[in-house]
Amino acid sequence: QGPLKTAAMSLTQMLRLLLVVMVHTEGSGPWCHVDLLVENIDYTALTCSEKTALAPQAASMIASQLQVSQEVVLTPTGKPGSVAVFPGSYVAPWAPANRQPYTGKGTILSCVIASCSFHSVEQKFKQDPSVKEAILNTVKA
Repeated sequence: QGPLKTAAMSLTQMLRLLLVVMVHTEGSGPWCHVDLLVENIDYTALTCSEKTALAPQAASMIASQLQVSQEVVLTPTGKPGSVAVFPGSYVAPWAPANRQPYTGKGTILSCVIASCSFHSVEQKFKQDPSVKEAILNTVKA
């Protein structure tokens, strides 16, 4: 078992929604930016292949939870069907000015979602407990 699977099986794992931002781009409809912090998944212990595999799996899970196509889930740099995977301590340039680095073990899953509504994304990721379970199941895979 690799560090990813061991950490994923821990009952103490937490998931935090760090940021949901609505971005309106002319002619493309609303976009939501979502950063999810998965605590107790040590980014530094993940291999390159684990990070590479996790990115599209997480995008697929996010798309499934929001009932959209995986292709409308993009990395912050615009790669469709995937998310960016960052260390938990990463403070992105798009983060609020007062955002402090997370100091525990963690991994951030970051994406942009096309044609979404802030309310639907916030409701799913902040208020629906099944989303946390789905994310942890994705990380276990």
